[in-house]
Amino acid sequence: MHFMDFIDLAIKYYWVQLIIMKSIYEKIADIDWQRVTEEINEKGYAIVSQFLPAQSCEELIGKYGDSNLYRKTITMERHHFGLGDYKYFKYPYLI
Repeated sequence: MHFMDFIDLAIKYYWVQLIIMKSIYEKIADIDWQRVTEEINEKGYAIVSQFLPAQSCEELIGKYGDSNLYRKTITMERHHFGLGDYKYFKYPYLI
């Protein structure tokens, strides 16, 4: 999943679940985007801590194996992109 796809999913998930302690716009504004950009440029990824509550993360992790939620799965090794899977959620996005 691309970084911005994850952000898009997180925004939709937050709004539907109404689990936000402060607005998503404030949470996004609070992210140190300079640090995120630098880490992505240096390491190829960045961690945005505590963007989703632990319960939401556990729910997403628990649904990872449910193939009915995804419209497409890419096996990264097959295309020499690294290890693991890249999955596209079906539309509408997971709620």
